[in-house]
Amino acid sequence: QQLQQQQQQQQQQLQLVTKHSYSIGDEIPKSFMTHLDHTEMKMALLVSKLEPGDTAFVKRSSGKYYSYSQVTNKDRTSITFAVNSNYDTKTFDLLNAGKYVRIVSDVEMEDIRRTEE
Repeated sequence: QQLQQQQQQQQQQLQLVTKHSYSIGDEIPKSFMTHLDHTEMKMALLVSKLEPGDTAFVKRSSGKYYSYSQVTNKDRTSITFAVNSNYDTKTFDLLNAGKYVRIVSDVEMEDIRRTEE
């Protein structure tokens, strides 16, 4: 019950964003992320700087895709993302987030978009 209320509040507070022509929950194949030159440690540092409302790509449970996702909550040790339009969430420990989250710059986004075409 309390979890449902929290999710409803999040839905009311957050607007799904569209950036780089992606919407929350859009998936891209893992292969599109392999050319990015970021170590896990560097990515974990970048992820730790994200704030609610920021976006990134989050690795799906299957490991085959990344979903365009929005940060919904962050505290000292963890970060939570809305991974689809239903506001289903995934939470990661900030120390390990570099394994599962990819922050993509505008330049890298253009490279991914060209690869998709």
